[in-house]
Amino acid sequence: MGWSGTSSGAREPGKLSFHEDGKITYALTDLSRKDIDEYYAGFANSTLWPLCHYRLDLTDYARKDMAGYFRVNRFFAQQLAPHLQADDLVWAHDYHLIPLAAELRQMGVRNRIGFFMHIPWPPPDVFFALPVHATILRGLTAYDIIGFQTQFDADNFGACLEREGIGN
Repeated sequence: MGWSGTSSGAREPGKLSFHEDGKITYALTDLSRKDIDEYYAGFANSTLWPLCHYRLDLTDYARKDMAGYFRVNRFFAQQLAPHLQADDLVWAHDYHLIPLAAELRQMGVRNRIGFFMHIPWPPPDVFFALPVHATILRGLTAYDIIGFQTQFDADNFGACLEREGIGN
C-alpha cells in the first residue's frame, strides 16, 4: 500500500485503488498537489533526506512541510488499517513512512510492524539539528523491529535514543 506516484489533481488525496500483478495485490492512492509538495518534496526529501546524509547545508525545514508529512502518514494509516487482518505483518520502508506505525498504533492496530531505513542514519549531533527530532525518534519506537543498512547506522540511531533518553 502506498502512494501511486501521481497527483489526484484535487484538494484532497484519492481513495485506495487495488491492482493485481500475479500473486501481489497493490493498494495505491493518489495524493493532492499540496500533499506531494509538503510531504514528499518538502519534509521527506528537502529535510530528512539531506539531514540523514549529513548535508545540513541542503536541509530545508518548514513547519508546513513537517505538518504535511505527518498528515500524509496519518492518511496512509487511515487507508491501511481497515484492510489489515489480525495476522498481517506490516513492513514500512524508508524515511517517508517513519510516523506510520505510531499512527497505526493510535488507531488501535496491534499487528507486528517492521521498518527498514534505506538511507544512512546520522549521529546525534547531526540528527538533533532537526527541530522535531524527538518526535521522529519516538515515532520509530512504535515499530516492533527496525532495520538499518549498516551497523554504524544502527549505532547512530541507538546513540540518538540514548542521548534523548528514549527507551530507558
